[in-house]
Amino acid sequence: MKANEIVDALETLKKSDYKKLLIDGPWGIGKTKNVKDYITNTSNTCYVSLFGKKEIESILKEIYYRIIENSPQGNVKKHFRKLKGSLGNIDISVVGVGVSIPVIEDLHKVVNKELDSKDSYIIFFDDLERKHDSLDIKEVFGLLDSLSMVNNIKVVLIACTEKLTTLSAYQEYKEKAIDRTVYIDEFSDLAPMEIMGKEEWQAISKVSEQLEFQNLRTFKKTRMFLEEVEIVLTADVYSEKFQREDLIKICFGIVYFNVEDNREFKLIEKEEDKKYYISSGKSGGLGYITTHILKNSLRNSMSRNILVDLMRWYEVGVYSTEDILEKVFIINNFKEKSHNFFSSEEEISEMLSSTANSFKTLSGNENLIAVFTELNTALTWSEALSIDLGIDNAEIIQFLEKVISNGIDIKKSIYHHKIHEIDVLPESNRAKELIKEINKIITKEYLTILFNMILSSYSNNQFHEHELLKDFEESIKTENEIFEYKELIEEHHFLLPKLNGKITDDVWYWCIRLLSLVRDISRNLGEKDHFFDRFNNYLDKELTSSNDKMQRHRIKLLKEKM
Repeated sequence: MKANEIVDALETLKKSDYKKLLIDGPWGIGKTKNVKDYITNTSNTCYVSLFGKKEIESILKEIYYRIIENSPQGNVKKHFRKLKGSLGNIDISVVGVGVSIPVIEDLHKVVNKELDSKDSYIIFFDDLERKHDSLDIKEVFGLLDSLSMVNNIKVVLIACTEKLTTLSAYQEYKEKAIDRTVYIDEFSDLAPMEIMGKEEWQAISKVSEQLEFQNLRTFKKTRMFLEEVEIVLTADVYSEKFQREDLIKICFGIVYFNVEDNREFKLIEKEEDKKYYISSGKSGGLGYITTHILKNSLRNSMSRNILVDLMRWYEVGVYSTEDILEKVFIINNFKEKSHNFFSSEEEISEMLSSTANSFKTLSGNENLIAVFTELNTALTWSEALSIDLGIDNAEIIQFLEKVISNGIDIKKSIYHHKIHEIDVLPESNRAKELIKEINKIITKEYLTILFNMILSSYSNNQFHEHELLKDFEESIKTENEIFEYKELIEEHHFLLPKLNGKITDDVWYWCIRLLSLVRDISRNLGEKDHFFDRFNNYLDKELTSSNDKMQRHRIKLLKEKM
């Protein structure tokens, strides 16, 4: 049964001889929403949630106050004190044993008399599976049974029975306590659109219909996350290239992956394929979202470049407005027409040819990520359709060298300069190989520029630039890099400033940073290279050759810190 058909079931209950109805179904399918909509438009109803309830008395008190709250003023007010005082005498037992509820019965009679009504009064009990463990399910069924014995009172229990912790007790007493059960296994046809909004639902409806899930909370969370993201991505960022439809899909894909899929890659049937995505870490999850959840349905495949930022935003609440807006800017300023799953073979072939030609005319002032994104798309379709791109890897690297060189900004870390798979989501093996080669060139260029700046600062006694040593230590990683630069460091007197006479605090901070760099290089090269020993010998030489007592003192302090 669909959730919107709950109304029909309740109308049937009112007209039938049934007294106790169970509305069963999974969480998030719309049971409570449709019941509350019915209550809003129907008189003679009372709603009580069993969430966290520990005892029957608290439930009865809530029923009592709900009836008072929903009834007219007149005679109910006159009986208020009398009925309130009787609450302590209520006796609740288990199913099969009579339960006396005179307070509710008397109150119901007063309400009906004032309304001059003989209609049924329906009491709804929601969240059975969320009751406190100290409240026995037999007591709940006893309450339902006793209330149903009151003339014109009918009871409706709403639950997700598959979540009950006392399923055996439920099965044992269900037949006695429940007259009729309806099971809700589909949400209302209009529910997703009502939750998401018309435009938002149109964006994800086709994708959603291909997925097997029945949890309306996924749509609610998608809507809330989208609203949060659009605080940063305001209406002025949207264009023909970066469309709001793609943002909606990305937000939905992220929420579905985390909430419905539970990050278990459920849409992948083959275990071997599933292991591949899992072993790929974060990039595997992002690839799974675009391929298996969103079915490659983004209007512009470049839009997925913001997926990693939004995923981090959703999962941990951390994001960089600058990074997101920069990626959107790149998408909007991309010169080629976007291509995706729905493009024709002719369109793809034209795009491949255009991409190859654009590489031959690079000026060097282009944004590396924008250029690689274009290349990544081309390589993906080249491999998928077995169409030659017409340009090999060596040529691509050659054309990119100037773009890389002009894009180096020492104020930013080397990590910020590199291309990361998690950001661009390469699908072709060739794209992955190129990322490695490009990052090698970036590293080499970055270290060259950074070390030249260090040498310049050292030669010109500009020791206030001591943070350059820290940046260099964090950037130099491979053994080949370390071998190359440790020799240059030795050739320039280990970059050690003159410590005689009066010095500044910047000179001393430079020395401290230098010690850290020396230790890091020695740790990576191991004892076989003896770099640390040679630096120590150099300090000894400076110590013995100096007649300046302050210089000798400072060198001794450095040796102690080693």
